[in-house]
Amino acid sequence: MRRPNYFKIGLFVLSAAAILVLAIVAFGVGALFEKQVIVETYFTTSVQGLDIGSPVKFRGVQVGQVREMSVVRLAYPTRHRYVLVRMSLKKQAFLGTGEQVTRAEIRREVDAGLRMRLSFQGVTGAAYIEVDYLDPERNQALEIDWQPQYPYIPAAPSIITRITDAVDGILRNLDKLNIEGIATGLQETLSTLNRTLQQADIAAIGSQAEMLLKELRQTNGQLAAKLESLRVEPLLAQADATLDQIGGLAQRAEAPLQDFLQSSAQASQNLNLLLEQLNSSNDLPASISHLRQVLTRLDRLLYSQQDEIETTLQNMQEMSENFRSLSEEARENPSGVLFGAPPPRRSPGGER
Repeated sequence: MRRPNYFKIGLFVLSAAAILVLAIVAFGVGALFEKQVIVETYFTTSVQGLDIGSPVKFRGVQVGQVREMSVVRLAYPTRHRYVLVRMSLKKQAFLGTGEQVTRAEIRREVDAGLRMRLSFQGVTGAAYIEVDYLDPERNQALEIDWQPQYPYIPAAPSIITRITDAVDGILRNLDKLNIEGIATGLQETLSTLNRTLQQADIAAIGSQAEMLLKELRQTNGQLAAKLESLRVEPLLAQADATLDQIGGLAQRAEAPLQDFLQSSAQASQNLNLLLEQLNSSNDLPASISHLRQVLTRLDRLLYSQQDEIETTLQNMQEMSENFRSLSEEARENPSGVLFGAPPPRRSPGGER
């Protein structure tokens, strides 16, 4: 049996250990010497599930880890009973690329809505710190009466805390409701409605409704018969023909009247010219002068009545159009023209 070579075994073990150390240094030296910034926040609720080393994530990406957890009264002289959580954040991945992160830079991010809140991973219940930008008006910073040792980033209520508060508010409102009184009032209302239905003579109401429908059918039939007996269609046709005749007469009379007015004005001008010629001859008696005055008056009369004649023609045209509109309305709705608009609709048992 060949004896093992312990020298080779030892050399192999030492080589493996050296490779392992080199790998750890190669992969961990970056994180070891990576520049980080220490910040702190305060919670007013339980941080159960959060431990030292728990990740700090910015929208799902890990940017740091929890370094210290304590009660704030153990670190600062205060009366507040907050929970103190200090974290180390990767400076370049989250808060800028400068050599140092100042409190002023962090204060600007806080004013822009930078907040910390407690979150949980799935169904395992492992807690972590979530960093995000929220509405600063709805997530105000806590009141503190000390100077924080590290830059302070306010905390926001977690989603579970908000849901719990909302459920508590609903339960408190339900406790304020008089459920027993509401149930009693509803039962009394149902009892009153049941008694009303029992006292009402449903059969009599149904009979009266049926009689009312029969009367309405009879009235409708009588109205139809009345309209048919009036022979509205021939009357409408005659009225339409009469309106056409009136319109044609007005159109035919308009042109002769205009010609008459123009001819009268022209004749008056010709007579005036003739009188001027005769008057210059000094051969006619004084009656010619009187005739001239009469013609002048006639000219003025025709000129002054010209607008009234045109207005009369326009009125005749409007009257013809009104008759035509009445004829069309009577053709489309004869009952409305003869009997007027129907009475307002009334609901059974409603107010007049």
